[in-house]
Amino acid sequence: MTRQSLYRRFRPQRFADVRGQDDLVGALRRAVAEDRVGQAYLFSGPRGTGKTTTARILAKALNCTELHDGEPCGTCPSCVAIAEGSSFDVFELDAASHNGVDAMRDLIERASQGTPGRRKVYILDEAHMLSKGAANALLKTLEEPPDHVVFVLATTDPQKLLPTIRSRTQHFEVHLLDTADLQALVDDVAGTAGLDVDDDTRRWAVRAGAGSARDTLSALERAAALGGIPDAVTEVDPLVDALAGGDTAEALQAVDRAVRAGRSPQDIGNEIIERLRQVFLATMGVPPHDLPDDVAAKVAEQATTLGARGTTHALEVLGDALVGLAAAPDPRVPLELAMMRITRPEGDSSPSALLSRIERLERALAAGQAPAGQTPAAQAAAPPPPAPPVAPPTAPAAAPPTTAQPQTPQTPETPQAPAPEHESTTGAPAAAARQALASHRRPSGQTTRRPPVASDAPPPPPPSPAAPPPPDSSDTSDTSPADPAPPAAPVPPAAPAGPDRVADIWHDHVLQSADQKVRARFGTGRIVGGEQGTVVVAVPNDRVLQRCLPLKAQVQQVLSDQLGAPVTLELRVDPAAAAQPEPARAGSRPQPAADDPEVVEAQAEEIGDVHDLADAEDQFVDDIARLTEAFPGSKLIEPDQEPKP
Repeated sequence: MTRQSLYRRFRPQRFADVRGQDDLVGALRRAVAEDRVGQAYLFSGPRGTGKTTTARILAKALNCTELHDGEPCGTCPSCVAIAEGSSFDVFELDAASHNGVDAMRDLIERASQGTPGRRKVYILDEAHMLSKGAANALLKTLEEPPDHVVFVLATTDPQKLLPTIRSRTQHFEVHLLDTADLQALVDDVAGTAGLDVDDDTRRWAVRAGAGSARDTLSALERAAALGGIPDAVTEVDPLVDALAGGDTAEALQAVDRAVRAGRSPQDIGNEIIERLRQVFLATMGVPPHDLPDDVAAKVAEQATTLGARGTTHALEVLGDALVGLAAAPDPRVPLELAMMRITRPEGDSSPSALLSRIERLERALAAGQAPAGQTPAAQAAAPPPPAPPVAPPTAPAAAPPTTAQPQTPQTPETPQAPAPEHESTTGAPAAAARQALASHRRPSGQTTRRPPVASDAPPPPPPSPAAPPPPDSSDTSDTSPADPAPPAAPVPPAAPAGPDRVADIWHDHVLQSADQKVRARFGTGRIVGGEQGTVVVAVPNDRVLQRCLPLKAQVQQVLSDQLGAPVTLELRVDPAAAAQPEPARAGSRPQPAADDPEVVEAQAEEIGDVHDLADAEDQFVDDIARLTEAFPGSKLIEPDQEPKP
């Protein structure tokens, strides 16, 4: 006799032998004992969990002559025939190969015939593979079968079955077995079959089964034949460790070793995803389920190293790689590229990769150590950080003329706005953007006349270039006159914004504001002074002052944002200072009349949003009317009234 596989030799023959499915076998046993068996059942669940085995035990119980408390005896002729597969009371049909309408018609015709036993049981395996026509042909018989017929449908994907079929059956879900049940199964089978396997091999068989009893016994039989754990299946831990440690070389070498051992890239990727799923659950605070103690400890260690964001990024990258694995010319390439993207997130600009890098830096800083994530070789190959820019030496100021001579008045060039103290003026994006905006607003080589700033104090003198510091008399070092370049002078600190800078901001960002109310209410105001973070603005009368107060905070925030420091806006009533009109600038909007602020404010509030204005009615004026209006005294002469020559 041909030797049978372990999962066939040790297939359960009674309800009591089924492991891990207490709800299912309890319901079926009570139904048989109380003679309340349904006309059709649907068993769904993962592979190797006992769906077909339970259906056969049910067929035994329905035809057993020595039934005891719903449990088949296993020794009567009917039970023996069913166990050997020679019974005329049980018909097993593989729906994957008998999925047509003709096969269902034959099944329906045979269902109406008699049977030697008490009940005829039809076991339809992989029922989701039935075609739509075959499923529809089975519906009527499934709903009203003969009294002696019981249907049992088994499937791994119940969602693919027609809802009308599911509604005609009693649906029982079969789940995966936990670690304790599988460990007990392996110990019993190894002891009964006389297998010489150690404890490590048994634990590996339990892990390889992943909750499936059939897969567990197949792995145990394979390990017993090899005399130990196969080497080709021990690569998942080095791979995940390499991903967690950011070691690209080790990850690629582990993939190469697994492929050379005969494993496909698809299987390697699936095992890594399965382990990363366990790591992800550990990072979310979900305790590991059905994992041995050593594997659970390893998963916890990898979860600490990878983190939630790193695990999520690895799962996303591997999932995308496995989707396109079948269409790739070399299946190893997408997997190796995925390993590289996970271990070197600095080369990946996706949001998940950036978040993974940030989380890795945060964990390293919280631990008080240098950020991890690169191998020593990668750190050595990384380019050095750029050196800080060196400011060019400041040219000495030219000496003033000793003789007073008439000079042509020139408009001073607009100085560049000083950068805020908290930003670097070299290489910072904000500073570069401000410089580009300033050059676009005032091209190089053009001068701009600023309006005078009204203030009681005399205007400050124009800024002069910083003079070099005097030589130190205590320096006794020899200085050669042939030295090509003197030592660079220290860069002076940035000076605070002056009145000219404040005036520019007031004109460009307040008087030219996109908000109509700001332009209308502050259009008559002028800067009359300010110091130490305060800007004083004068308005012509109390009415304008009261209208400006609701918008004071908005204008104050604009000034603070542009100057890079907190600014306090102070409003005063000073008709003399505010009455001076500001000279118009090229390209600026026309300012409202300074002598009638009430009219300007009323117009702005009356107009509101231009999108809310209604279009004027169309008035048709023909060309002849336009001509008569353009030439007074002209007459319209009809063609028949024209004078003859």
